[in-house]
Amino acid sequence: MNIYDTTQIELDIDRIAEANDGEIPEDKLQELVLAQTQSIVQIGKLCRYIMHLKMFIKTAKEEKARINAIQKKAEIRMESIERYLTPYVAERGKFDAETFSLSIRKSSSVELEEDFVYNLTGEELVEYCTKEVIYYPDKNKIKDALEKNIKIKGAKLTPHDNLQIK
Repeated sequence: MNIYDTTQIELDIDRIAEANDGEIPEDKLQELVLAQTQSIVQIGKLCRYIMHLKMFIKTAKEEKARINAIQKKAEIRMESIERYLTPYVAERGKFDAETFSLSIRKSSSVELEEDFVYNLTGEELVEYCTKEVIYYPDKNKIKDALEKNIKIKGAKLTPHDNLQIK
Protein backbone atom coordinates (compact mmCIF):
# COMPACT_ATOMS: atom_id res chain seq x y z
CA MET A 1 0.00 0.00 0.00
CA ASN A 2 1.24 3.50 -0.89
CA ILE A 3 1.84 5.58 2.26
CA TYR A 4 -0.55 8.18 0.89
CA ASP A 5 -3.29 5.66 -0.01
CA THR A 6 -6.30 7.19 1.64
CA THR A 7 -8.98 6.17 -0.80
CA GLN A 8 -11.67 5.14 1.70
CA ILE A 9 -11.21 8.19 3.92
CA GLU A 10 -11.28 10.46 0.86
CA LEU A 11 -14.46 8.79 -0.37
CA ASP A 12 -16.13 9.15 3.04
CA ILE A 13 -15.17 12.82 3.36
CA ASP A 14 -16.14 13.59 -0.24
CA ARG A 15 -19.50 11.84 0.21
CA ILE A 16 -20.28 13.88 3.34
CA ALA A 17 -19.07 17.13 1.74
CA GLU A 18 -21.11 16.60 -1.44
CA ALA A 19 -24.25 15.98 0.60
CA ASN A 20 -23.66 19.30 2.44
CA ASP A 21 -22.72 21.79 -0.32
CA GLY A 22 -18.98 21.16 0.05
CA GLU A 23 -18.92 21.67 3.82
CA ILE A 24 -18.44 18.96 6.42
CA PRO A 25 -20.81 19.50 9.37
CA GLU A 26 -19.06 19.39 12.74
CA ASP A 27 -21.04 16.37 13.97
CA LYS A 28 -20.27 14.39 10.80
CA LEU A 29 -16.59 15.29 11.03
CA GLN A 30 -16.51 14.16 14.66
CA GLU A 31 -18.17 10.84 13.69
CA LEU A 32 -15.62 10.32 10.92
CA VAL A 33 -12.63 11.16 13.13
CA LEU A 34 -14.00 8.97 15.94
CA ALA A 35 -14.37 6.07 13.51
CA GLN A 36 -10.82 6.64 12.24
CA THR A 37 -9.28 6.84 15.72
CA GLN A 38 -10.45 3.39 16.88
CA SER A 39 -7.03 1.91 16.13
CA ILE A 40 -3.46 2.97 15.43
CA VAL A 41 -3.88 1.73 11.84
CA GLN A 42 -6.91 3.97 11.34
CA ILE A 43 -5.08 6.93 12.90
CA GLY A 44 -2.23 6.25 10.48
CA LYS A 45 -4.67 6.35 7.57
CA LEU A 46 -6.08 9.64 8.83
CA CYS A 47 -2.54 11.06 9.10
CA ARG A 48 -1.79 9.90 5.55
CA TYR A 49 -4.92 11.74 4.38
CA ILE A 50 -3.81 14.90 6.20
CA MET A 51 -0.40 14.65 4.51
CA HIS A 52 -2.16 14.08 1.18
CA LEU A 53 -4.17 17.28 1.71
CA LYS A 54 -1.03 19.22 2.67
CA MET A 55 0.65 18.09 -0.55
CA PHE A 56 -2.48 19.00 -2.54
CA ILE A 57 -2.55 22.50 -0.98
CA LYS A 58 1.15 23.01 -1.74
CA THR A 59 0.64 21.86 -5.33
CA ALA A 60 -2.43 24.11 -5.74
CA LYS A 61 -0.45 27.12 -4.50
CA GLU A 62 2.39 26.32 -6.91
CA GLU A 63 -0.10 25.93 -9.76
CA LYS A 64 -1.68 29.31 -8.95
CA ALA A 65 1.78 30.90 -9.01
CA ARG A 66 2.55 29.18 -12.34
CA ILE A 67 -0.73 30.34 -13.88
CA ASN A 68 -0.18 33.90 -12.59
CA ALA A 69 3.26 33.90 -14.21
CA ILE A 70 1.79 32.69 -17.52
CA GLN A 71 -0.90 35.40 -17.33
CA LYS A 72 1.72 38.09 -16.63
CA LYS A 73 3.81 36.96 -19.63
CA ALA A 74 0.72 37.04 -21.87
CA GLU A 75 -0.16 40.55 -20.65
CA ILE A 76 3.40 41.76 -21.34
CA ARG A 77 3.33 40.24 -24.85
CA MET A 78 -0.05 41.81 -25.58
CA GLU A 79 1.11 45.24 -24.36
CA SER A 80 4.28 44.96 -26.45
CA ILE A 81 2.34 44.12 -29.60
CA GLU A 82 -0.15 46.93 -28.93
CA ARG A 83 2.74 49.39 -28.40
CA TYR A 84 4.20 48.26 -31.74
CA LEU A 85 0.86 48.54 -33.60
CA THR A 86 -0.24 51.88 -32.13
CA PRO A 87 2.16 54.15 -34.10
CA TYR A 88 1.42 52.18 -37.29
CA VAL A 89 -2.34 52.65 -36.91
CA ALA A 90 -1.90 56.30 -35.84
CA GLU A 91 0.12 57.02 -39.01
CA ARG A 92 -2.14 55.08 -41.36
CA GLY A 93 -5.52 55.92 -39.82
CA LYS A 94 -8.50 53.66 -39.36
CA PHE A 95 -8.47 50.45 -41.42
CA ASP A 96 -9.73 46.87 -41.46
CA ALA A 97 -7.57 43.78 -41.22
CA GLU A 98 -9.55 40.60 -41.86
CA THR A 99 -12.43 40.74 -39.37
CA PHE A 100 -10.78 43.38 -37.17
CA SER A 101 -11.14 47.14 -37.35
CA LEU A 102 -8.14 49.12 -36.08
CA SER A 103 -8.27 52.76 -35.04
CA ILE A 104 -6.81 55.12 -32.49
CA ARG A 105 -8.78 56.66 -29.63
CA LYS A 106 -7.24 59.71 -28.02
CA SER A 107 -6.95 59.85 -24.25
CA SER A 108 -4.79 61.45 -21.61
CA SER A 109 -3.43 60.45 -18.25
CA VAL A 110 -1.80 62.31 -15.41
CA GLU A 111 1.82 61.63 -14.57
CA LEU A 112 3.02 62.76 -11.16
CA GLU A 113 6.57 63.26 -10.04
CA GLU A 114 7.66 60.90 -7.30
CA ASP A 115 7.62 63.64 -4.65
CA PHE A 116 4.43 65.34 -5.92
CA VAL A 117 2.56 65.27 -2.59
CA TYR A 118 5.53 66.69 -0.67
CA ASN A 119 5.72 69.73 -2.98
CA LEU A 120 2.13 70.82 -2.30
CA THR A 121 1.18 73.50 0.19
CA GLY A 122 -1.54 72.90 2.80
CA GLU A 123 -4.36 74.31 0.66
CA GLU A 124 -3.23 72.45 -2.49
CA LEU A 125 -2.79 69.27 -0.50
CA VAL A 126 -6.43 69.41 0.62
CA GLU A 127 -7.71 70.36 -2.85
CA TYR A 128 -5.74 67.86 -4.96
CA CYS A 129 -5.33 64.89 -2.63
CA THR A 130 -7.59 62.40 -0.92
CA LYS A 131 -6.83 61.55 2.67
CA GLU A 132 -7.12 57.93 3.68
CA VAL A 133 -6.17 56.60 7.09
CA ILE A 134 -6.24 52.87 7.65
CA TYR A 135 -5.42 51.16 10.93
CA TYR A 136 -4.36 47.53 10.88
CA PRO A 137 -4.13 45.57 14.12
CA ASP A 138 -0.60 44.38 14.89
CA LYS A 139 -1.36 40.94 16.34
CA ASN A 140 2.22 40.45 17.56
CA LYS A 141 2.12 43.66 19.63
CA ILE A 142 -1.38 42.84 20.88
CA LYS A 143 -0.25 39.33 21.88
CA ASP A 144 2.79 40.72 23.72
CA ALA A 145 0.57 43.18 25.61
CA LEU A 146 -1.99 40.53 26.53
CA GLU A 147 0.76 38.20 27.75
CA LYS A 148 1.88 41.06 30.05
CA ASN A 149 -1.71 41.17 31.43
CA ILE A 150 -2.51 44.48 29.72
CA LYS A 151 -6.26 44.65 29.02
CA ILE A 152 -7.17 45.47 25.42
CA LYS A 153 -10.87 45.87 24.63
CA GLY A 154 -11.97 43.38 21.97
CA ALA A 155 -8.86 41.21 22.19
CA LYS A 156 -8.10 38.03 24.10
CA LEU A 157 -5.56 35.22 24.07
CA THR A 158 -6.98 31.92 22.91
CA PRO A 159 -4.94 28.78 23.61
CA HIS A 160 -4.59 26.26 20.80
CA ASP A 161 -3.31 22.71 20.47
CA ASN A 162 -1.45 22.41 17.18
CA LEU A 163 -1.12 18.93 15.76
CA GLN A 164 2.37 18.01 14.55
CA ILE A 165 2.61 15.21 11.98
CA LYS A 166 6.11 14.32 10.82
